[in-house]
Amino acid sequence: FDQRFKITFEKGATPGVLTQDEFYEYAILQNNNLRRAEILSPAIASPDQIIIYDSSGRKISSIKGERNQTYHEISTENLAKGMYIIKIITPFDTVISKKVIISN
Repeated sequence: FDQRFKITFEKGATPGVLTQDEFYEYAILQNNNLRRAEILSPAIASPDQIIIYDSSGRKISSIKGERNQTYHEISTENLAKGMYIIKIITPFDTVISKKVIISN
């Protein structure tokens, strides 16, 4: 059993330290069971605004982000089954978009 595992190291990688991309990363999830879209954001870059568009580009819903808030949710209870786009506008004027499938 002495030769079962092998440890390797990558040059430049520091364990426990986030890269710049990871530091500003957002997670956008559709929770069909609870009928809501959930947005997880880094505290340093809480979204200014979160918008849902339908597949034809029509604005369906939006919320204003709150500073230092890392969790946001938008109800999808009244939306029809289909594909939607969630758009996040960050405090740095960066726009992040992700397609989500809603099948409440």
